[in-house]
Amino acid sequence: MNYSLCQLGSDQCGNMLLLNAVGLIACMPFAFIDNVAPFVYFTAICLVIIFTSLFTIGGEMVSVLKSNGIAHSSNAMNWSAFPEFFGMACFSLEGIGLIFPIRGSLKKPKIFTKLFIAVASFMVMVYIIFGTLANLALGMNTKQIIFHNFPKTYTGMFVLQFAYA
Repeated sequence: MNYSLCQLGSDQCGNMLLLNAVGLIACMPFAFIDNVAPFVYFTAICLVIIFTSLFTIGGEMVSVLKSNGIAHSSNAMNWSAFPEFFGMACFSLEGIGLIFPIRGSLKKPKIFTKLFIAVASFMVMVYIIFGTLANLALGMNTKQIIFHNFPKTYTGMFVLQFAYA
């Protein structure tokens, strides 16, 4: 959201106290909701946004590879950034605490293991493919926030970035 405010030229760009306060005020009422079933539609919309982003950014990476070839600064392993792996691993596993409640709420809990392995395998493949594409296309110029790697005139990326906010 801060990046979006900066792009729009707001004078509140960089005011993290204000951004955190607005986020807290906006999210606090959701902590008191017991029945989350009505949010299934909102979740579906969020999944559409995520998959649209993955396909859009992946397609952009492929087009960069087609036009420019493999980046000269691309390498198999950047050992100086290896500690960042642990942060990414923690981020990837942040929802692990939901496994037992989800398994307990299933009508057929015995299928959970197969379902979990399928979903986890799919997500591992997404991380590997997405990271490899970004590394091959952009090399060491890949910014941490993937949306920042695209021209400011690319409206689709701006819309997707706003949807994430």
